[in-house]
Amino acid sequence: MNNNRILILGGTGVLGKALLDTCNQNQEIFITYQKELPEKLQRLSTRQVDIRSKEQIKNAFDWADPGIVIHLAGIANVDLAETDYSLAYEVNVEGTVNVINACKRHRSKLIFLSSNAVYNGDHPPYDEEAPRSSVNSYGNMKIQCEDLISNCGLNFSIIRAILMYGWHYPSARANPVTNWIANLKNDKPIKVVDDRFSQPLFAQDCANTVWSIINQQADGIYNVAGPDRLSLFDFAIKVADVFNFNKDLITPVPSNYFPNIAPRPVDTSFIIDKIRNQLLIQPRGIDEGLKLMKLTQEV
Repeated sequence: MNNNRILILGGTGVLGKALLDTCNQNQEIFITYQKELPEKLQRLSTRQVDIRSKEQIKNAFDWADPGIVIHLAGIANVDLAETDYSLAYEVNVEGTVNVINACKRHRSKLIFLSSNAVYNGDHPPYDEEAPRSSVNSYGNMKIQCEDLISNCGLNFSIIRAILMYGWHYPSARANPVTNWIANLKNDKPIKVVDDRFSQPLFAQDCANTVWSIINQQADGIYNVAGPDRLSLFDFAIKVADVFNFNKDLITPVPSNYFPNIAPRPVDTSFIIDKIRNQLLIQPRGIDEGLKLMKLTQEV
C-alpha cells in the first residue's frame, strides 16, 4: 500500500479545495468529480465518476491504485435527502458500499467524511462515544455509512465535521459564509436563525485533521469542530464585522421562519479533546478563520 497515492472522491467541494491547498507536494493526488470540473483542477489527475456505478468506481480505483481514499462524495443537501430519499440513499449509502468494496480490493485505507447530523442535539456537547440518533434522513444515512465502514474490516477513519466554511470553487456548492458574503456585499438583506447553535469549522482545519490522520497513520472516529459555539445569527454578524458589511442587513429569525423540509437539531456542539490531544489539531476560532478568508479572497 502506497500512502503517497491518495484518491479524493468528490474532491471539488469546500473540503476538497482545502485539502489541495494544504497537501504535501510529495503526494500523488487523484480527484474524482461528478458534474463539473473546476477550471483550476483541469491540469490535475481527475476523473468523472458517479459513485452509484460499481463499474465507474472500479475503473477509478484501477486508475489511481490508491493507498488512501478520502471519501467526500455524496448528497449533502439535508432537505433533498428528505424529498428524494431514494436518490440520496443510492448516492450516500449504496455509493459508500461501492467505495468500501473497492477499498477492499486495493487494500486502501478509507477516510470518510461524516457529519454532526448523526446527533439529535438534545444532549450537547458530544464526544466520539456519545450515542447517535439523528432527527433527519441525511443524518440517519451517515449513521448507516459509519456502521458499514466500522464493520468492514478495513483500516479506517471517520471525521464528523460540523458547519464547514471557507472558499470553494465557483461551480461548487456554497456554504453559509459564502452565501452571506455574496448577499451582503451586494447590500441584500438576509435573515438568519438565532435559535440554532453550532461550532463553525474552518475548512483548512478539517483538511489539516485529514493530513494529521494520514501522517500519524491514525484510525478511528474524530469529532471535528471549531472552538467557538454560537448561534447562526451571531456567526453572520461576525462575518459582517470581519468583511466590513452592513450588519443592519442581518435580521434574526426563529428556525420555524424557514419552511425546511427536514428537521434540524438545535445544538450538536462537540467536545474536541481527542483531535487536540491525539492529532495535535488546534482549530482556529471564528475571527481567525474569517480573517484568513478575507486575506485569501480572490478579486
